[in-house]
Amino acid sequence: MIKREEFVKKFAEKCKNNSAAIFLGAGMSVDAGLPSWKNLFLPLAEEMDINIENTKYQIYDIAQFYANRFGTNELYKKVGKEINRILVSSKALDQLSLMQCNSIWTTNFDQVLENNLSKIGKITNIISKESDLIGCDLNKNVNIFKLNGDIRDIQNAVITKSDLEKYHENHHYYLAFFKRELITKTFLFLGYSFTDSLVLPCISELGRAFNNNQPHHFTIIKNSQSKDFKNYIADLENRYQIDVLLIDDYNEISEILTEINYYTNQRNVFISGSYQGKDEKKLYEIDELCKIITRTLYNNGFTIVNGYGNKIGYYIASEATKLMIEENVINFRRHLQMFPFNEHLSNEDKTNHRTFMIEKTNFSIFLYGSGSKESGMFEEYKITKNNPNRIIIPIGSTGGTARIILEDVKNNLIKYPYLEKYINALENENDPKILSRIILSIINENLKNSVKQNYHR
Repeated sequence: MIKREEFVKKFAEKCKNNSAAIFLGAGMSVDAGLPSWKNLFLPLAEEMDINIENTKYQIYDIAQFYANRFGTNELYKKVGKEINRILVSSKALDQLSLMQCNSIWTTNFDQVLENNLSKIGKITNIISKESDLIGCDLNKNVNIFKLNGDIRDIQNAVITKSDLEKYHENHHYYLAFFKRELITKTFLFLGYSFTDSLVLPCISELGRAFNNNQPHHFTIIKNSQSKDFKNYIADLENRYQIDVLLIDDYNEISEILTEINYYTNQRNVFISGSYQGKDEKKLYEIDELCKIITRTLYNNGFTIVNGYGNKIGYYIASEATKLMIEENVINFRRHLQMFPFNEHLSNEDKTNHRTFMIEKTNFSIFLYGSGSKESGMFEEYKITKNNPNRIIIPIGSTGGTARIILEDVKNNLIKYPYLEKYINALENENDPKILSRIILSIINENLKNSVKQNYHR
């Protein structure tokens, strides 16, 4: 069984490399407040005088019996009515929505996941049947693969025993794509019991084909004292190459996902800044500072995130690109992520754009700016400080909005103890080399402290 710290760091690295996938079972929806699969079918079982707590039949059997007796349309009507009225969220789903992962597979056919992603401005592709694989660009947006179908197309959902028995025949190509994902990505299974006939047979088939050299996957399971539990875990790990992280309480899942998000973005640094003037001397000074900060972050293995603010974004991007070309870097996103603004965006869309960038990072550096509290740069500061886990580094000596931000931080320094010994230098120092060393010191000190907070509580 894998230890929590090792699990978090390994899966975070997969997220950072865009080689991670999530698989959600019914247990994850229950955690969000949805009825369990059993409770969903409880009224239907009662209609047929079946004691759902004491029967040899599975839920798929009960659904089949109901369809046999009352018709499939009545079954779809009852199930659809219950699921369509569910609008919930949870801490775990909130963190899941923020994960750097664009491939999510699920056996659920509710709309909870896409609704939660939509709230933070993420667009989803819903793939619930073979034709959906052809009709959308899987390299864009967040792809939600619904193995059992979608509530909006309930006639094609997998609900009854008959649906389950015909699954491999009716969804051959869909399963082929799932196997491709199992080979090319590392999965994290959440709220999934591995008791159906879909996932483990696919993993087993791949294991035989690749002589058990296929990627390892991960799952989080609540500990149990039952006699056969250890054998069950050992089987998942040894036969199916699934590393198991045991927890004592389901509430731990949201904490673990938070830690994964932290380590995914741990070395990502957001740089906010702009300059509207045309003074050549000032532009040379700005260029020099941006070059040295960019070089310092690049050489120390950090990823720079930027919205391509006027002048600042250009100087940062050009220096980072120069360094990557010199080193023949293939994956530019490991070092630089640029998210330019469309000038025609609405204010709401601009806010979503800024939030999207900042959520990818743990540190925010502020340089120059127009000197207005109504500016986009000041909004980026407000978005950053609304998350107490993100570190703010205002270079007030550059003037403009950065100075306003520094003054606000200085007036509330008790909230930013990590800046206490650096605040005077950030306010007055103009030497680019000294400022870059200060920035690096603040970042490194907080990286060490965050590890202690996460794993030495």
